[in-house]
Amino acid sequence: MTNRHEYRLSLGFPDLARSTGIEPDILLRAARSSDKNALAELMIDAYPGTVDFDDETIEDAINEIQAYLDGERGGVPLLQFSRLALREDTLLSACLVAEWEQRQQPIVAYIMTRANSKNQGVARYLLTSVLRLLQDAGRTSVGAVITEGNTASERLFMSLGFERVAG
Repeated sequence: MTNRHEYRLSLGFPDLARSTGIEPDILLRAARSSDKNALAELMIDAYPGTVDFDDETIEDAINEIQAYLDGERGGVPLLQFSRLALREDTLLSACLVAEWEQRQQPIVAYIMTRANSKNQGVARYLLTSVLRLLQDAGRTSVGAVITEGNTASERLFMSLGFERVAG
């Protein structure tokens, strides 16, 4: 079984205003249920070669996104805070948020970036934007669960102030 670790961020973290320098090039918009197929395709592009990939097919990815939309992955989806990053008409990255009822806080259920857009600051810009939205809505904390060995996600979340929860 794969180990996963819980992370938490207390919102109000001042570094959320830090610019990445890519903003003019990227359009952010709220995620919608109708994005299911595009999100599944993004997942299939983003996950190969990572610890989170297990030879999933496009059908598996569609089912995974549907499970998120049905509240089975993290909790009730918070599409009003979830964001997609696009360049022209290409979906580069997605950050999907849910209401983590057990912890009484939102959780970043998924963050995924197209393979050819990784290491360009897109995920940082997207996640920072989502955290700002949550903070502006009066949310005081947000969580994440990261698969052990997913060093890219660990680095991203920790660089924004997330801390691993003991346990």
